[in-house]
Amino acid sequence: MKRAWMVVGVLLAFSCGAARAHDALSARFQHVGLRLATAQRLARLSREDRVPPQVVAAWSRLFVGLKDAHIPPGLLVSQAFEGLLKGVPPDRITYALRLTSRNLFWGARLLRRQTPQIHLRARAGRAALAAIVVARRSLTTPHIVAVVGRQPLPVARLTALIEVAANLKNAGISAQQLVPVLRYARRHGVRARTLWQHDQVFLQEQAQGSTPRAWRHFALAVGGPHGLDQGLIHSGASMNLARPGSYAGMGGLTGSGGASPMGPGAINGPAPGGGMGGMGSRVP
Repeated sequence: MKRAWMVVGVLLAFSCGAARAHDALSARFQHVGLRLATAQRLARLSREDRVPPQVVAAWSRLFVGLKDAHIPPGLLVSQAFEGLLKGVPPDRITYALRLTSRNLFWGARLLRRQTPQIHLRARAGRAALAAIVVARRSLTTPHIVAVVGRQPLPVARLTALIEVAANLKNAGISAQQLVPVLRYARRHGVRARTLWQHDQVFLQEQAQGSTPRAWRHFALAVGGPHGLDQGLIHSGASMNLARPGSYAGMGGLTGSGGASPMGPGAINGPAPGGGMGGMGSRVP
């Protein structure tokens, strides 16, 4: 009987310790501005997956770093959730979060330079950041800068240019082809809505089986005859064709391009892996 009570006491002590740890994690996540329910859920998942406390502390420091720089940490929090729910090992989650954090800092610098009045926490700012994080998985920094230029742009146009560039690259169009066409579109004031519309037409035509024809139509529609000439300048090179519809945006942790189950993207160039998804809402 005495031994049974000792077992009960140990279990109660363990339960109380776990509860205190859970509360501490929740408070840590709330400190970065997460809602109470979100903070509690992230803390619970971390505890259930037996993520070491020092790893969770590293995640929290990444969240705090973004918050202190006035960059919304929601994208990083969503990636942590996704990794936990999919059973990704904690060290892989940490690696992905660090890369995505660096991409978010780079994206914030780009947006603040190109759109000085932008509010990164507003819907348009979050959508632009999401587009940049996705684009840096397949496009190098010089390619992105060449597409958006160095002059101020409305946030919707900048987001459209980056998002369409990433879509085209993931659909099999080389950067040497797409950059001149989108640069021409930027210089000649093609609207964000027009870019997105022709991007959708391109994907639909590609799904019907002819990427070169779909690309010619896109280049002609967006860049006119000059854009078409520029876009086809490298047409002699083989096109790295992707499966139609293989690019899913900011979605699942598994992707079409690499072995890593969490491909957060490249820092200075393309990196393997698919990456997060579902957050790339468009702003017309």
